[in-house]
Amino acid sequence: MNNNEIKIGKRLVGYKYPPLVIAEIGINHQGSLDLAKKMVDLAISSGGEVLKHQTHIVSDEMSSKAKENIVGYIGKSIYQLMDECSLNENQELELKNYIENKGYTLLYKPPSGIDRTKNSKLIEIKERIGSTPFRTSVNSPFGLWLENSIINVLGKNIIKASTTGGSQPISSFIKELDIPAVSVRIPNPDNNIHGPNENINIKNFKEGILICLSILTSEYGQF
Repeated sequence: MNNNEIKIGKRLVGYKYPPLVIAEIGINHQGSLDLAKKMVDLAISSGGEVLKHQTHIVSDEMSSKAKENIVGYIGKSIYQLMDECSLNENQELELKNYIENKGYTLLYKPPSGIDRTKNSKLIEIKERIGSTPFRTSVNSPFGLWLENSIINVLGKNIIKASTTGGSQPISSFIKELDIPAVSVRIPNPDNNIHGPNENINIKNFKEGILICLSILTSEYGQF
């Protein structure tokens, strides 16, 4: 068993510890500060220990040419969509203050020993463009174990893709803990991801719960 571990604030992460729950807020607030605050509350009350929020300044991230590329199922350009789903500077500051008022301390640098002693709840904010990519072979022992854990629930074969998009903060854990990782997709293919009326079928949601339970309770190498 891999005994590597990392420490985030006072929280140890590794094979020997319970899973770290990272709540994805992203841009799912659709540009609404009130909804963003509600998502923070839900994440904390549901046991989320880390909040992942995306800040976008669309005019700095995309060429104006992106406004001309209309995505069919959305009916608008990705530029327009991202612009509509972004909070402005004042709203970002208010959200920051809201999180701090929940008892969390936001840091823009790695927390020192003194920071950890003074504060029981810490959030470090790191700013960068993009995320380091990663890939785990779907045919590796880990990939095959994961596949069988899912088939154990669904009773049928699943679709495996070697490359997908996403902004999950996974690569840092892979590097520091020296462990493999994959993304398990549960939404319906027509869920209008990042578009108006983004949705998930109840059937997929229930299957997703059972899949996560199977993965978390199946001993590695069991199948």
